[in-house]
Amino acid sequence: FNINMNTYSFPLVRSSRHKQSPCYASFVQLLKPGSRIMHALQIHQPEPRNLHRALTIRDFQILKFLWEMKFADGLTLHYGFFQTHKDNSQRTSTKYAINRLTKLKALGCVDREAVLGYPTKLFRLTKFGASLLQSNCPEIEVNYDRQPIDFHTLLHDLKVSRVRVALEHLKRASNWQSERVLKQKSTIVYGLSKQYMPDGVYNSRDGELVAFELEIARKSLARYKDKIQKYVQVIRANSSSSLGFKRVLFVCEHDPIFELLSEQTQIFPEFF
Repeated sequence: FNINMNTYSFPLVRSSRHKQSPCYASFVQLLKPGSRIMHALQIHQPEPRNLHRALTIRDFQILKFLWEMKFADGLTLHYGFFQTHKDNSQRTSTKYAINRLTKLKALGCVDREAVLGYPTKLFRLTKFGASLLQSNCPEIEVNYDRQPIDFHTLLHDLKVSRVRVALEHLKRASNWQSERVLKQKSTIVYGLSKQYMPDGVYNSRDGELVAFELEIARKSLARYKDKIQKYVQVIRANSSSSLGFKRVLFVCEHDPIFELLSEQTQIFPEFF
């Protein structure tokens, strides 16, 4: 399974018209089909109770993914949710993903946000989509606090999403908890303050809790040493408990970072 980290192009999708409002039926005899007046009578938001019937389990999984990861490009959503047919054969085109995402956008569940300096618009969960997700998944707390996308962390966040999709596809990760979800829980999670919060936490194939870190730009040696020592301290403190993560997975985009982290963690092979 391969995700090209340098591929970000995704065709712009256009929103189709929303469902007609109840008042439409009263005037249908008087208005010519396709007229501007008919379009003006159409509503901008479907009724939630009717929309639940139109959404699939996969649609709600997409909404949950967008809430957890804050945003995603179309290619990541294709790989994560549309890559295979029902018979498990591989889709060779993103057309099906485009059509379904266009439908979700037309229903008001998602929208697309442009980021200055980035070539394509990114999919984001709308407030309406968040309310649908909350009503369908009462076990999670969907706090809708949409902030502008930070261009400085954009590439890092997109690549975290892609690595997550790859690990889940390979059955190496499940029950992913994103940085956003972790920070929402409390000031300290699994013994780590927000200063040391990982990019994600997930369950491995064996059910073991693993902290995830993606490194795409080199940081200072002192900063790496500090983070590694903190992880070692927390893991040792949780050694006799079933709670807390037991290992840390570092994924590095560049060889020099990988070599540096390998050197710093080689004395803790059971943890990294």
